[in-house]
Amino acid sequence: MTRDYKKEREWEQQKYTRLHTKISKETGERFKAKLESDNLKYTEWLMQQIDEYLKGRK
Repeated sequence: MTRDYKKEREWEQQKYTRLHTKISKETGERFKAKLESDNLKYTEWLMQQIDEYLKGRK
């Protein structure tokens, strides 16, 4: 069975919002090192931050 990439992309666009940004390489490397030392993935950390931010805004 082959994957239907067009269908997957449409589903992804309906279900998720993609967030991304550019930061300086030095800052990005320091941030990644801190996440690694805290045993966190960027996506986990970001979702926690978003949840906390939204809870504070209710």
